[in-house]
Amino acid sequence: MKPDPLKTPKTTVLSRPLALWRKLRSHWWGRLGTETLVVLVVLWGVTLWQSRNLVSAGALAPDFELRTLDGTVDSLSNHRGEKVVLVFWAPWCTVCGLETGNLSNLNEDPDITVLSVVLSFEDPDSINTFVEKNEVRYAVLIGTSKISELYNVGAFPTLYLIDEEGRIQSSLVGYTTEYGIRARIGEWW
Repeated sequence: MKPDPLKTPKTTVLSRPLALWRKLRSHWWGRLGTETLVVLVVLWGVTLWQSRNLVSAGALAPDFELRTLDGTVDSLSNHRGEKVVLVFWAPWCTVCGLETGNLSNLNEDPDITVLSVVLSFEDPDSINTFVEKNEVRYAVLIGTSKISELYNVGAFPTLYLIDEEGRIQSSLVGYTTEYGIRARIGEWW
């Protein structure tokens, strides 16, 4: 006996995935897992969107010459042959303050040089206050609008990983953990 097509429920391409979704969501651990997955996908999407205009991986990192807090001059080309984590930040940026411990720990690694460029500041006192409050233990360079344009900095913190040849290997916008930076470094160092 053939099933009556009018009485048989219609199946679609989405029937099985929707049934699985409902089954997962019927348990507390399934709801927690699926909601966590959705949040992670959204955060990943936001990070990709924020990073869309950054200088491309593989490109030669634009060189610059900037003054440090103590008045000496430093440039990216001075660090050719070194692995450089280049971070752009602002004194008013709360996320930047949260990330300083991670960057300070990275700078203690003899194979990594952390260079930070401060942008969007009111006066040198605001920079010094940030450095002291967050116990910054890496080079702080005083940025300009020109360097902001060269690296397409549109949000803080913006981070570039630069290899020994001066090429950008990776970039990201927003907070990242020391582990997250080391994982990215592990991809190419």
